[in-house]
Amino acid sequence: MNESKLYNLQFNGKAYPPKVVIAYANIAAKNKEKLSFDFHGGLQAANKFLQERGFEVIPKAENTMKISELIGLYKEYITTPEYK
Repeated sequence: MNESKLYNLQFNGKAYPPKVVIAYANIAAKNKEKLSFDFHGGLQAANKFLQERGFEVIPKAENTMKISELIGLYKEYITTPEYK
């Protein structure tokens, strides 16, 4: 099974890649034989789709940081005497 890079679908104590879960569900729902990743809208749409149906989708890394926080830390770092 393909591994998710950013998010996991938590179900019964196990983690699954959200878009792959949707692809396999599509196979079952439409009696297809081929795995398809044609879910439109990207990662956020896939996560929203699953969350609206009661599934828990969480960031893969617990210590994820917003870009604004990262920029703030970088600005702080470049003003330290050790950097110069």
